[in-house]
Amino acid sequence: WYSETIGAVPVPVENERGADRTIGFHPEGQAATLGWKGEGVVFHFTTAVKTGGATGGTGAVVTQFDGRNALSLPAEQIRSIHKTLLEKQPERIAHELQELDEGNVGLGILLILIITDPNGLELCLVSSEAFEPAIRDAADFLGPDYDTRKKLAIEYAEAVAEAKKETPDTFGWAVVGN
Repeated sequence: WYSETIGAVPVPVENERGADRTIGFHPEGQAATLGWKGEGVVFHFTTAVKTGGATGGTGAVVTQFDGRNALSLPAEQIRSIHKTLLEKQPERIAHELQELDEGNVGLGILLILIITDPNGLELCLVSSEAFEPAIRDAADFLGPDYDTRKKLAIEYAEAVAEAKKETPDTFGWAVVGN
């Protein structure tokens, strides 16, 4: 599915189990013909071990809490994936293709397409032309400022406590109606 639908290629990986799979996107593949200049990325899958003994059971079950993986691909490739999924597997489109104009900060149009793989894992496809520069510009390579975080957490907790005092019966989890 990953190769046929989103243009990924298998990447050989050695491990003791032999059941893991890794795919990648690299300049020699379809992405190169669409003008991608990246060095390549890999996406590693580990086969879930079934529970329940020799009689079966279940493997991994994807839930809403598993998050979503973002893959940066050329905009033209994302448009092509969207078109293909609309025609052949519309149920795989979790959220329609969005175009966000990031031109006001010099990045151009950011495409975002949320899809699901056959196992239900959500993938966020973002256009590399706008996403990659944004990530580079956002990175300061400094660790978190824990003192500032602590100060903000205390201020927030104090504000919530004050709000609860002012309206104790209507704050957040209060029961509506009698």
